[in-house]
Amino acid sequence: MRPLAIIFDMDGLMIDSERHYREVQIEMGRKRGVKLSPEIFGHMMGRTPIESLRVLKEELHLDDSAEDLLAERTALMREHMRHDVALMPGLRECLDAFHGRIPMAVATGSQREFLMIIAERFDLARYFATTVTADDVERGKPGPEVYDTTARRLGVPQDRCVVLEDAENGCIAAKRAGCYCIAVPSPWTGTQDFSVADYVAEDLLDAKTHIERMMNPSGSPPQPRRDDEKEEGKRP
Repeated sequence: MRPLAIIFDMDGLMIDSERHYREVQIEMGRKRGVKLSPEIFGHMMGRTPIESLRVLKEELHLDDSAEDLLAERTALMREHMRHDVALMPGLRECLDAFHGRIPMAVATGSQREFLMIIAERFDLARYFATTVTADDVERGKPGPEVYDTTARRLGVPQDRCVVLEDAENGCIAAKRAGCYCIAVPSPWTGTQDFSVADYVAEDLLDAKTHIERMMNPSGSPPQPRRDDEKEEGKRP
């Protein structure tokens, strides 16, 4: 399968936000006298924001509404996104390698506000043909809606899309949508089950190499872009 588009998850794949989500949610639990288990974090990953807070409320038997918990977490995470979250190693190299050669998109379970903060901080908007967030879908991962929607906006059949995901829920969502899925486990998801993925990469650079082989199965090196093409690729 030669891919016609690449779709990136955001949290834990493009940015190191999972650590910050954990810190914020541990503090939220501590304020309420409860302790969060690693299993809870796994159940929350990839879902829409409100769905993930419903999981937290139900599993910890909290009195707070999911809406109030989400508002609290959003306020805390907003500051982390603005000042503390960093790009994952290899992301910039991966984006630069495919920019102008194949359409790319973001499909994230996070709210659009956070995607916009990250895109502005790190000048990422220019790389992506479209972005789909939790604000654009009714059901989050592991349901396929976010990837179905992204493929439709790209105008590319799902089975010609390569999805990069760091979490089990996201890989399940990608495969349910009919996409080719590359798992790139993060330090927070390394123990999850990635057997559903088509390929498990060591890191984003390994994923980049794998996609290069898919795009160029003959083994010949990719042709460098001409200077005018490079300039065109720099435009938003």
